[in-house]
Amino acid sequence: MSDANVLARKVICFVLLVACLAPMVGCVGLVANLLNVMGAGLMPAAYPGLEEKKVAVVCVSNSDLFGPTATSSELSRRISGLISQKVKQAEVIPTQTVEDWIDRNNWDMIDFVAIGRGVEADMVVAVDVDSLSLYDGPTMFKGRARCHMVVYDMTTGQEVFSKSPPEYEFPSLAGVPSTSVSEREFKKKFLDSLADRLGRNFYAFDMNEDVAKDVETISRI
Repeated sequence: MSDANVLARKVICFVLLVACLAPMVGCVGLVANLLNVMGAGLMPAAYPGLEEKKVAVVCVSNSDLFGPTATSSELSRRISGLISQKVKQAEVIPTQTVEDWIDRNNWDMIDFVAIGRGVEADMVVAVDVDSLSLYDGPTMFKGRARCHMVVYDMTTGQEVFSKSPPEYEFPSLAGVPSTSVSEREFKKKFLDSLADRLGRNFYAFDMNEDVAKDVETISRI
């Protein structure tokens, strides 16, 4: 049996295990331990080309919630932080530096290559958030986002990586009652999770963490 088939079977087992144990009180630690024991190992980066490069991250969106100077900045900072921490010798240009260039140059929200050249980046990670929401009905939080991500190489000015993943949901197992957490706190956790999901295209990650974190989020909020 191929490594891919073995990995797929492990994932199915993890999901079924968590689905059975999630309703049980105090099961988070048990689930996390079981996932670690059955670990499938690290998944490689989809695009490792940011290593040893000077990187600018830019996030944009037309969503009413996702304002161009507020939440988009938060997501840019989170992705920038992850790339800085987890991509080998990557130098990430501060979000504030990128935003200052945008403000000074009346950027058109289309030409990402211009930003890269303007801030002297080697690579530009451009994230376009097509939609973003926090609610699943009037009394339940459930984050959802659709994003399109492109990486540009400033050496050529050409696109070198592109990805439009399926709609991302957080938490994936169940919603969170709005009476148990403020919108601000839930939004913070959602953006942390979304940034990780986007950022992991550039570094290796442990796929087991997804299910364990999901169960932990539901239990602690």
